[in-house]
Amino acid sequence: MHKEITGFILSGGEGSRMGGVNKGLLPYCESTLIEHCILRLKGQVEKIVINANKDISLYKALGYRVWSDSSPSKGPLTGFLTGLEKCGTPYLMVVPCDTPHFPLDLVAQLFNKIEQTQTDVCMPISTDHNSTHARTRTQPTFCLLKKNLASNLKLFLSGANSRVQDWTDQQKCSFVEFNSPPYPGNAFANLNTPEELRSSQAEAMLFRD
Repeated sequence: MHKEITGFILSGGEGSRMGGVNKGLLPYCESTLIEHCILRLKGQVEKIVINANKDISLYKALGYRVWSDSSPSKGPLTGFLTGLEKCGTPYLMVVPCDTPHFPLDLVAQLFNKIEQTQTDVCMPISTDHNSTHARTRTQPTFCLLKKNLASNLKLFLSGANSRVQDWTDQQKCSFVEFNSPPYPGNAFANLNTPEELRSSQAEAMLFRD
């Protein structure tokens, strides 16, 4: 468990592909999406904060601090900036609320890499070998970030671009590959639609991890 890292769960989006509902509070396997994320993250960091812009009292009822965005949202990077500006630790570990099966050793793996490489950002790369053709891609919404990036990110967001990967591409980055197996193929799967939520929930009930 890392004391120098604040775990930061993004739940401030509009959930447009879910019909505008608050994704983090959606029922999932006998609890909610965000509670699944909390359960996976709390053994990896000492401090957890939720980033939310509505239903604040419901999130606070979970027993964790809630930070709302101080500026109009321009997507996930606005949440990144909120966390970087407010966290009192040298590092911020960002995870989205709609990915309830991310690895239980995610923080340790990224922290070891960022320390070894002396980089400013570390992200997972997921490779799914369960499909006919192996698929490999960076997971930019799962970021271990150094707090001193706050001013850099604020300047970036003052422009027209707010794409996460366009910002991370400008930083000194390192990566950790999470292969499937041993990690499940859905470890970094975002649940963006009601259909994806139902499918993931059915699979999770069959294969508890």
